Amino acid sequence: MVSENAFSLSATTMVDHFQILRPLGRGGMGEVYLARDIQLGRKVALKIIRSELSSSDLERFRFEARITARFNHPNIITIYGVGEFDGCPYIALEYLEGENLAERMGQGGTFSTRETIRIALSIVDALREAHGHKILHRDLKP
Repeated sequence: MVSENAFSLSATTMVDHFQILRPLGRGGMGEVYLARDIQLGRKVALKIIRSELSSSDLERFRFEARITARFNHPNIITIYGVGEFDGCPYIALEYLEGENLAERMGQGGTFSTRETIRIALSIVDALREAHGHKILHRDLKP
């Protein structure tokens, strides 16, 4: 089971056809791991949802996964699939390598005006796509 206090899956753990490689992060709904899809030979971000969430939270998770899976846009992450592991729902997402915002800002990093505008326009473009499909996104992630 996914624990609220610690990453509970170790390297080499198998979640269906995904081999856990290492933890990536933790959020309000669960934990995210870097995993390898052994069927397709690619890395994925595997978000495993805590089993103790309310049924309405779990239904919202499933709904958001179905909606997001409809998109094919360069600024919206691709969903590869959903499933359940040890009683916990999971979602397999496109894994994007690189520096995350927390790392960049934690190292005293800054963005040039040009870079800030490029990032903002990418976000606006993704939101425009979602809004064009009557989707209102209320929780943007860097």
